[in-house]
Amino acid sequence: MATPLKLNASDAGDLKEMTTTEEQYLAYRAGLQMAASNDDDVGALDNGSGGTTVGTYSNTFYNQAIGTHPGSSLSVGTTNTSLYQNTGETAAYTDGDFHRPCKQDSGTNVKEFTDAEMNTIVDRINTYRVTNQLPGSYYLASSAPSSDWDVHLTNVFVDTQASDGSTINYSIYQRQTFTAPTAVRPIKLDGTDGTLKEMSDDEIKVTFGQWMKTRSSIANGIGAYQLRSSADGAPTDTGTWQARGTATDTRKTTGDVTYSGTYSAAYSGAYTSNFTQAFTGNFTGSYTGNYVGNYVGNYVGNYVNPNANARPAIAYNYRVAAVTPTLVYSYSGAYNVTYYGPAAYAGTYSATYSATYTGAYSGSYTSVYTGDFVGNFTGSYTGNYVGNYAGETISNSNATVETYTLYVRVS
Repeated sequence: MATPLKLNASDAGDLKEMTTTEEQYLAYRAGLQMAASNDDDVGALDNGSGGTTVGTYSNTFYNQAIGTHPGSSLSVGTTNTSLYQNTGETAAYTDGDFHRPCKQDSGTNVKEFTDAEMNTIVDRINTYRVTNQLPGSYYLASSAPSSDWDVHLTNVFVDTQASDGSTINYSIYQRQTFTAPTAVRPIKLDGTDGTLKEMSDDEIKVTFGQWMKTRSSIANGIGAYQLRSSADGAPTDTGTWQARGTATDTRKTTGDVTYSGTYSAAYSGAYTSNFTQAFTGNFTGSYTGNYVGNYVGNYVGNYVNPNANARPAIAYNYRVAAVTPTLVYSYSGAYNVTYYGPAAYAGTYSATYSATYTGAYSGSYTSVYTGDFVGNFTGSYTGNYVGNYAGETISNSNATVETYTLYVRVS
């Protein structure tokens, strides 16, 4: 394993290999270089189409507003947003601060790291960086994890809950600051005279940071990211992956609700209920049923006495002629007789009537009607309705549809 050399603190002229704990300072300095990059840089997360898709977030929502009752017309809208990482690229190594660290050869010679050895040490310190979320690390959330983080991709995912515009925004945050480990600096070959010198902090930052960008841009390599839904589960690719924040897709809930308030609208349809109130108006039609009450008005029709077969009792006066007896019936005076049989009745009838009445009635009817009204009611109903509205009503509460987790490969 290639290990950078450092100056031995106890003997300024002596060299010694760095320990893995001392390499943490290299990870920290490299992370600062990663944190200074933008979304177009090598290995960075991006919301454009220039990189490789590492996952897609689906935002689902109702097309109708909160409080509406769409019923069978209830529909769900969906927008999909992909997350990208700039992969398969090589960072620039032309900066004047770029210097390879030195190692001890198999003998006593001191040499610069080869490309393969740079890959090995950078993967090692990158594991420490992403595992411990040092600068340059990413996190998915609706707000910054702490003041050490700033926005890398703002509002990358938007959770719309209904058509009224209520939303929750999720951003990709990047760590910028961290408590620095103890400073231990590797040595380099000075290009001017070939002597060994300790690398400066900027040289450590640029050298290891640029190489780390290249290694992070390897698809599913250490420092690679994936966005996975809960249905997908954790990544199944090679390596160890850790979660780095979530974004949730929610929608408003629906269901039958209890409605209480003033309802004013035109109602047209079949109305069946008990109707109790005074009816004043002209009734034209056939009435069949038992009528109990006071009838005041003009009655025109046939009155049939139920005792039609009884014989009338008539008072007679007789007069006998002198020559030829002839029986003459004559009557003068009050006529009092019980009438049995059909006859036309015209006049004002005021009495209590209790019987079955079948016939046509035309006139003004004033009374209290109690019974079932079955028919079509067309008009405006204004009043207070208290009860259950049966149908899908979009409420103001939320329900989780799906949860998306950002993962990073740490080893």
